[in-house]
Amino acid sequence: SWNERSNVAVPTYRLNLDYPFSTKNVGDHQYSLVCCIEAIEHVENPSCLLRSCRSIMGPGSRLLLSTPNVESAVARVQWFIHGCPGIFQVEEVRQNRHISMQWRQGLEFLIERSGFTILEKHLLGSFRYPRTPLSLVKMVVTRAMQKILKGDICGTTRLYVLGLSDEPVPEDSPASFY
Repeated sequence: SWNERSNVAVPTYRLNLDYPFSTKNVGDHQYSLVCCIEAIEHVENPSCLLRSCRSIMGPGSRLLLSTPNVESAVARVQWFIHGCPGIFQVEEVRQNRHISMQWRQGLEFLIERSGFTILEKHLLGSFRYPRTPLSLVKMVVTRAMQKILKGDICGTTRLYVLGLSDEPVPEDSPASFY
């Protein structure tokens, strides 16, 4: 593992991110930086994950959060052809648990409801196309889409830098809406 190769003593904790966790599960202290990189799309309850991350953060802490950009031009072509982005097709769901697709508006709502404020937003990564005739057509189509469609068309990954909000975290659960 990374710990053995780096010769740096880094404590590790095994968590099931589908269940709430707190400081008692991660060394009984708060963290100034929490990274949730390409994880939120794999959990059954993204709000639970965000609120658990918030519970282990101290004042002035930051959360780095990333997830695939399902609004990209490539993902939109995949929606048109397959009915969903490629990483949310049946085999990806079954093999890799890509089960919680996060589009910008929904994710930002969950972020705010979980007691965070968005400090920075970034779109990272680019799509690579193999040199085949079909791929060249896809590249031309996605580049044209990037010029005419609205939304976060570019980038494979959505990255947020989050801070703790001064607003109280709502206590109501999804059950209160039904």
